[in-house]
Amino acid sequence: MHLKPVTSLRFFKFLLAGGLGAACYIMGSSMLTFVGMDAWIASSIAYGSLVPIVYLIQKKFVFKSDEVHSKSFPRYLTIQIIGIGLSASIPFLLGKLKIDPTISFICVVLLITLTNYSLQLIWVFKKVDDFKFGELNEIN
Repeated sequence: MHLKPVTSLRFFKFLLAGGLGAACYIMGSSMLTFVGMDAWIASSIAYGSLVPIVYLIQKKFVFKSDEVHSKSFPRYLTIQIIGIGLSASIPFLLGKLKIDPTISFICVVLLITLTNYSLQLIWVFKKVDDFKFGELNEIN
């Protein structure tokens, strides 16, 4: 099985946009913890503040969606609320294990990257006319 070229390019763009967001998240979270904020609070604030910006990048640049904001943004926001929960709980739980906050922030980024791409592809920005489940098809 091979990824269709459009899927490979879309995933690359997703990683590029998400990588920018992730770098901002890690820097923001780290700066807030550096000034004395608890890691789980810093993580939530940094993550939440990036949601609207990354939404617009994903919608226009990655998925090139024409879906109205009134439909796609609530779906996107639902995914991000779950992400904010994870971005708070992972550092909180790993902090109890005395794991460095930066390591927990990286764990947040990896977990959320995998789940967000999948959910955005199949639910938030889905295009009925070109959607194939998982977009994995053989190229002959």
